[in-house]
Amino acid sequence: MISAQCEESGQMNARLGTGSLDRTYKLQRVETRLRSYHKFFALMIALLGVSVVARAQSIAPQFVYTADESTHMISAFQLNATAGALTAVVGSPFDERLDPFAMAVDPAGKFLFVANHSTSDVSVFLINATTGALTEAQNSPFSSGKGIKPNVLTTDPGGKFLYVANTLDSNITSQGEVDTYAINPVTGVLTPSTAQPNGIVQIPVNPIGLIVHPSGKWIYVSGGSYAPTDSLIQVVQGYTLDPTSGILESSNSTFTGSEQAWSLAGDRNGNFLFAGHGQNCAFIDTLQISQADGSLQLGSTWDNGGWLVCAIFPMFTTVDSANKFLFSNLGSLFIDSTSGVLTSDQINTPATVPQGPWSADPIGPFVFAGDSSGSLLHAYSINPSTGVLTEVGGSPYTTTAMAAAIVVTGQSTQTPAPAASFSPAGLSFSAVLGTALAPQTIQLFNTGTATLNISGISITGANSSDFTQVNTCGSTLVAGANCTLTVTYSPAAAGQSVATISVSDDAPGNPQSASLMGTAAAPAPTAVLNPASLSFPQTNVGGSSATQTFVLSNKGNAPLTISSVTLAGPNPGDFSQTNSCGTSLNAGAQCAVTVTFQPQAVGSRTATVTVADNAAGSPQSGSLSGTAINPFIVAPSGPATATVQPGQPANYMMSFTPMASFAGMVAFSCAVVPAGPSCTVSPMMVQVTASNNPVATPVSVTATSPASAGLLPAARLVNGAKLFGMRGLASNLILPLVFLGLVLSVWFVISTRRSLNAGLRSPQFSGVALVLAIAALCVAASCGGSHTTQPQPTNYSVKVTAAAGAATQTVTFSLTVQ
Repeated sequence: MISAQCEESGQMNARLGTGSLDRTYKLQRVETRLRSYHKFFALMIALLGVSVVARAQSIAPQFVYTADESTHMISAFQLNATAGALTAVVGSPFDERLDPFAMAVDPAGKFLFVANHSTSDVSVFLINATTGALTEAQNSPFSSGKGIKPNVLTTDPGGKFLYVANTLDSNITSQGEVDTYAINPVTGVLTPSTAQPNGIVQIPVNPIGLIVHPSGKWIYVSGGSYAPTDSLIQVVQGYTLDPTSGILESSNSTFTGSEQAWSLAGDRNGNFLFAGHGQNCAFIDTLQISQADGSLQLGSTWDNGGWLVCAIFPMFTTVDSANKFLFSNLGSLFIDSTSGVLTSDQINTPATVPQGPWSADPIGPFVFAGDSSGSLLHAYSINPSTGVLTEVGGSPYTTTAMAAAIVVTGQSTQTPAPAASFSPAGLSFSAVLGTALAPQTIQLFNTGTATLNISGISITGANSSDFTQVNTCGSTLVAGANCTLTVTYSPAAAGQSVATISVSDDAPGNPQSASLMGTAAAPAPTAVLNPASLSFPQTNVGGSSATQTFVLSNKGNAPLTISSVTLAGPNPGDFSQTNSCGTSLNAGAQCAVTVTFQPQAVGSRTATVTVADNAAGSPQSGSLSGTAINPFIVAPSGPATATVQPGQPANYMMSFTPMASFAGMVAFSCAVVPAGPSCTVSPMMVQVTASNNPVATPVSVTATSPASAGLLPAARLVNGAKLFGMRGLASNLILPLVFLGLVLSVWFVISTRRSLNAGLRSPQFSGVALVLAIAALCVAASCGGSHTTQPQPTNYSVKVTAAAGAATQTVTFSLTVQ
């Protein structure tokens, strides 16, 4: 068309003559430009087509695999990356032959690794990148190490190493182990690490979770406790990974929680772990990961806001590709991007949440769940704003058996970008006004893949003036690097201070922030008496022990006013104290309270030292205790009884034995009970010199009874006559005279009555009556010694006492006089 137009214009120029040459030239230029534009548009269309083709070729197909445990099969599906629908892979299901229990794929989606529970080995399958078909690798399956029943397995982010966690032996309370394998990048063949052939022992028992940090620096294992009696306790153990060999090195962190461990998931940025546990009700702990050393710190625990989900436990958990939601057999939870705190979104919605394994699409908005009630695989699309799940068209899909595990291939191709985070997430200070407080540090990490540009660092908030900071960050922070911020707390008044340290940068979530909290207390003394008690060795009664000392310290920041230092308790008199405390003790100072044990009686002796002061918890107290023993022993060394006649002496022997190390003057004394006889002791005094080999001293005792008649026993009338005492002449005559008077009186009355009856004659004494009266008197007076009994014996106690100060001991002898 353009040529025809040019030809027509040429003919016109010919007709117009030479004056039309300029027009011809201009038309030729237009033709040339049009041809250039045609070539340019054609090139652009070609390039656009190539670009579209190249982009289509760069997105590899994604596949979903389920381990159908009871049928020993693996079901395979291709994922529609737009709709989330699944299409069975040609040749599915694939015969795994063994006992598929857990699965993992490498990041590139080249290999499928299957842990066989009952046969204790690992099968390896090559994944056809186009069709998703599986081909078992040469020499598969591979031994899972010296452990049995491999529970979980995973690869490192680079796909170089496979990690398999299992139980060490058949005893469920034994230790577990993690075995490390190098993965052949072409064949998938596994080679056990030669640097660590026996794996790492003493991982948690019965491991249920195994996660490698996205940085490839650390690995975390979740399971039960090491102790046989604590197998239901939740443990998350972290280890450092050797970047060259891939082996587990020293443990970098241990988190111990309550009740049985059920699941472990992590966000895809490596900031948090989510540990599901429970024994009666469901809990999920958020563990914050330090980007400095990989250590773990409990951030929060989800329990549905106090409304516990019970009878159902978080057995399966997974995090979506956007790190916004945690999905599990309990439902879905929101994840706070800063703290990792979980909040309920749609617990038990849909009405029936699949109770089998859950696995999220690593690069798309989909999540997949197995149904424990049948051979079903559910596919859900995720609402990016609410987390609400919607089952995709065609879901659920049929598998050959209930799924024991689900894995999804896919490796996102991300544009290099910075990612910033603080470790720890915040700082907390406690100070006293007027006292210097050591600064604390917090680190800013660039966990992204591009340089982080920092435009400013500041402290803001209600009490920002109470904090200051200096840092080593500069204006840029390269990927994988970190810088340190040093924060000082200098409160202006007592109370609580709250502020925030903020970093303005070009990373998502800008500005990055970390909380600052401080508590300032008014100056006050703090009294501490150390040790809490003093115990003294055995000490002789009346003796004195070596001294022992309490130290009274003022660990506060104000002077300690001391009112008194006293002894109290059951036996305060058995102890004595001296002190250097005075009436005041400056902050940071200390004084001594020195105590001596001086027992006053045998046995256990206790007391208390009390310090009355103006510190909290006054009075401060320390307990005292000691055991008192006698310093010597006295005991009979011969017969302890004696029988003598009145006026005769009784002799006894005893021994005096001092205890080792006793020294002093010992005095002896004696007394007789009841009073009467006298006694003497020899020697009356003994001077004892301390010795480790003491010698017994003999002691003699003499008791002598009086020879007077007053000591004779009473006499007895013969033929059962009444006894009369014979203690003195006067007392012996009283009763006979009384008896004589009675007889005479009777005789007088009788005689008088007879006389009156006979003619009123005067009474007269009868000679016969007189003789009878005298005879009666003799009988009453017990005339004739042959009519009395023998004297009765008298018993006495002879008490001998040894005394040295407050220490005394007594020996008692028996004396009989007859």
